[in-house]
Formats: sequence, C-alpha cells, structure tokens
Amino acid sequence: LIREVKLTWAGISSPFLTAYNIYRSTKSDGGFLKIKRISAAENTARYEYSDTEGLGDNTPYYYTVTAEDDLKAETSPSAVVAATTRDIPPRPEKFTARGGLVKKVELTWQAAPQPEVEGYYIFWSTEKTGKYELLKKIQGRENNRYVDESRGFNPLEDGTAYYYMLTSYNKVDAQSKQAQADATTKPRPKKPTGLKGASTRVKEAPLTWQANPEKDIQVYLIQRAEGDRDNFSSIGEAAATLYTDANLKDGTTYRYRIQAKDADNLLSDFSDVIVVTTKPRPQPPENLQGKYESGKAVLSWTPNKEADISHYIIYEKKFIGTEKIAESNTASYADGSLSPGKSRNYVVTAVDRSGLESDVSAELKVIAK
Repeated sequence: LIREVKLTWAGISSPFLTAYNIYRSTKSDGGFLKIKRISAAENTARYEYSDTEGLGDNTPYYYTVTAEDDLKAETSPSAVVAATTRDIPPRPEKFTARGGLVKKVELTWQAAPQPEVEGYYIFWSTEKTGKYELLKKIQGRENNRYVDESRGFNPLEDGTAYYYMLTSYNKVDAQSKQAQADATTKPRPKKPTGLKGASTRVKEAPLTWQANPEKDIQVYLIQRAEGDRDNFSSIGEAAATLYTDANLKDGTTYRYRIQAKDADNLLSDFSDVIVVTTKPRPQPPENLQGKYESGKAVLSWTPNKEADISHYIIYEKKFIGTEKIAESNTASYADGSLSPGKSRNYVVTAVDRSGLESDVSAELKVIAK
C-alpha cells in the first residue's frame, strides 16, 4: 500500500481485557515502539488497524501486538509480522518537448498505466542544471499533453531554450523520479544585412539588400527618417530584396532601415541604417545682366557650374507669378518682343538633364529705349 500498512488479528476472550497495544519497528529484531493503543470491545472476534503515521516509500516495517488488562498489565508480544510499503510512482516514459513553435513548447508523454498514479507535475527552467520551478500540476493519469505558452501574462521568449522535468504523483503526493526534456522556441528572423541605397537619383532612392537565410520570410518592412532625425516611420514593404522609395524631395538626405517578417509574424531586429541623398536641383543662375540694343533686350548670365545643365529658361516676372518667354542652350538670350518705350522684368532658371529646374535668378529689369 502507499505509505500505509493494514494489520488484522484475532481477539482474546477475557473478562479482564481492556485494550491492545501495537508496536512498530524498522528492524525485525528489536527497536519496537508503541504507536497505538486500541480499546478492546466485548465479543469482538477480529480487530483491524491501518498504520499511516510517518511511513515512507518502499520501506519494510515490523509489527507486534500485546493485550492489556484492567490493571494495565500487558501480555507477551505476538509474533512479529512484516509489510513493505509501495515504492514511489514510476517515472513517466517517452517525455518529449516539441520545439520550433512560436512562443510555446508542446510537451507530451506516455500516460502511466499504473492505477496508483493520480497525475503529473511539470517543472521548468531556462538552464539545464539551474533551479526548476513548478509550472503545472496535472490531475488525471490519462492526461499526457501540455502546451507551455506563457509565464504569467507574458508569452514565452523567441529563440529561447526551455528545460522541463516531469514527475508522476500518487494519492499522498509522493513523486516519481524526474523525466527530462528540452526544446527551443522558434527564433525571430535574423537581422537583414547588406542594405544599400543609390544616391543622387532624381526624387527616388533605390534600395537593395541580401535575402535572409530563413525559408519562411514573407516580407521586408522598410522605414525611413529624414535628415539626421531618428523619427523613423514605415513607408512600405517588399517581398523581394529591392525597393524604390519614390516622390522624394530634391537634394534631401534620408536614412533607411529594414526589418524581416516571417510567416508567423515574427520580426527581426532592424538592419544597420544607411544614408541616401537625392539629386539636388541646379543652383539659380547668377550675375544676370541685360541691355537694350538693336531693338532687342540682350540678356546674359554666368554659366552654371553643374556639369549636366541641359538648358536655361527665361521668364518674364509678372506682378503675380511668372510667364515663360523662351529657352536657351547657352548663357545668353536676345528678346526681340520688347517694344520701344516698354520695360520688362526678367528671371532665369537652369534645367539639368534630369529635368530638375533651379529656383529663379535675381530679377533684372530692362527698359527699351
């Protein structure tokens, strides 16, 4: 029996009998101590007693009984009888921990066939030889599965090894030896590497990077910040390893970083940050000069220093806004539409081969005399 020994004996027929004394020892040849006094009842032919006080597991115990009369005198001890308590429950078999799951570990084992098993204790640790804490008490020997998903309100950590011990227990909560298993939760994707960006592109920043090694990467998330600020915000996503950020400001510095997301929505750390600067607009033409001669307003200015200037645009500056007059491939222009006695205010812009146009030059007024 489990930490229990049941004793039975035949009663003595005597008018002076008042009680029976039960003695116990862990040795057959001595060391007996009285553990119980049972009052005798008249005409009782057989007595029973269950010893449950302080018994251990898988331990032999020896008993003898004496009869006691009304003068407290005891008979000689009975013959010694022995019984051994049941051993601790059997250790659970086929205990396994399934890893690679998202923020959880699935534990399974073979249900114990022994009827004395009443359930199981599961203990956990993040170190194989560390301190183990109680995770769950499972009632019912037929239960053979548990999913470990959280510590309080927090889910299990990604890519973390968890170590488990499993014991079975009986009705007195005696536990078996431990079965052990461990598993690692699914790790987050690795940090993306090789992020590059092309600068001096017109209003766009083409980005490329190396593919992550994980087979279930679904998408890469792209974030951008302007200038040297750290206020990154999401601007898009890409299933492949390239992305073009369009409609950007001219001559502006942007910072980029990316993040990988897998099929289970696990996110990697951000990649290293790169800096990309879009192509700037040309500088406004300088030193705009002009005079009226031979019936024309003759304009000239200093050629722009940019190597890819395509042409210049000459505008008339109005009270509100400007009106395009002409284009010139050189740093000069003769306007023959200015009538004698009239005046006109001119501004000039530079346009590069990418179609980027500068701000207007300083204003020049020409009077037709």
